[in-house]
Amino acid sequence: MQKYHMSLRPEWGMRLVESMCLPSVGVIATEQLIFGSPDEGTNAVNNVIFGCSHRNGNYKDTRFTGVFGLGSGITSVADPDYSYNQLVLSEGANMEGYSTPLDVVDGHYQVILEGISVGETRLVIDPSTFQRTGKERRAIIDSGTAPTWLAENEYRALEREVRNLLDRFLTPFMRESFLCYRGKVGQDLVGFPAVTFHFAEGADLVVDTESMFYQATPNIFCMAVRQASVYGKDFKDFSVIGLMAQQYYNVAYDLNKHKLFFQRIDCELLDE
Repeated sequence: MQKYHMSLRPEWGMRLVESMCLPSVGVIATEQLIFGSPDEGTNAVNNVIFGCSHRNGNYKDTRFTGVFGLGSGITSVADPDYSYNQLVLSEGANMEGYSTPLDVVDGHYQVILEGISVGETRLVIDPSTFQRTGKERRAIIDSGTAPTWLAENEYRALEREVRNLLDRFLTPFMRESFLCYRGKVGQDLVGFPAVTFHFAEGADLVVDTESMFYQATPNIFCMAVRQASVYGKDFKDFSVIGLMAQQYYNVAYDLNKHKLFFQRIDCELLDE
């Protein structure tokens, strides 16, 4: 059964890793991995690639735990004492919550993103945004990427609405192409509405302030969403739903039925 889920509660406390188009340097190897099965048998998977990265773009070894290379998946990035993050394979995977169609294209998990809301306000966006196949608006979902990257039109609509809500109280400025403000997430964003990503077949990913913004310094917070085209015009229509947006969710992948599930849950409950 090709099923697994990721359960993540990574408290934000690290710098965003700019992984697009940047090299990773380290050691790499292959090995046979053997997994136990529900019927007390075993399954062997040959030539599994694994390794240890010591330099990722501009970042060298510090606090990063790395990415487990299954096409998706990252552990807690800032709370080493939180013991409830987990990766579950096969029959034990918890397939619950909203579901949306999932495709694997060129090794990436793709979903159909139908729109974005800020509170009760549905953003007005050019319908051609995310048209990677010419038929549907597509976005990659990737827990190995920290921020969310949005296509140009989608990002501009979101930034415009965020500024409509915050600029009257706080002064905006750009910091490494992130929209930022002076202040603290826990104090200055009280009452800020949730941001919702709407996917095909009614699946919603609701992003609260702790996932939508991050504390860059003790007195500066930034939006954990970036315009992908900062890396060039080839990324104008490129979108990735990243790790920050997936916090506090059990995210389950059913690769046989081509379904992705979002379940809002405290990961500790999955151990009960």
